[in-house]
Amino acid sequence: PFQYCIVRLEESKAAYYPKINKPTVLGNLIRKLASVSKVLVYPRYREQVEFLHRNIDSPNVIMSPDPTITQHLEYYASVVITGGSSMAQESCLLGTPSIVLFPYRIDVTDWLISKGLPIFHITDLDKALNLAMSIIKNPDRYRINVRDIIKEMDDPLVLIEEIISRYVTESQ
Repeated sequence: PFQYCIVRLEESKAAYYPKINKPTVLGNLIRKLASVSKVLVYPRYREQVEFLHRNIDSPNVIMSPDPTITQHLEYYASVVITGGSSMAQESCLLGTPSIVLFPYRIDVTDWLISKGLPIFHITDLDKALNLAMSIIKNPDRYRINVRDIIKEMDDPLVLIEEIISRYVTESQ
């Protein structure tokens, strides 16, 4: 375990994401990570795949060709870095150190940070790279056992069931 990191590219085509002049701004970060670790890259768009193929030539970079269930990979990664936030949020709940590069504050991420989970919101790519390199060198320093934190959380299925039951009752 902890012999690779995961990078999920940013949602570059979303209306809410700042416009950039290339398919991804994470190419240099991936290149530098690949100098010290295997990097599993999860692109979102064909243009991102093509851009990375043209600009990164490293046997340590592995791009996922298809959508994949990633939680088992996230658990064993040294660090998860994402241009969005969902994958990092999942990963930190597994105890895996995670870096969110999304340019805006997100309430869910802030809440996870407040609970002491290993998730970091960093918008500066150099600072994110420095933290990722520290994590790769010593993942156990950043990884945590989340069992007690998870036990304190509400089970979302119970809450969803209550809301649905209330809705069904009120609509009858």
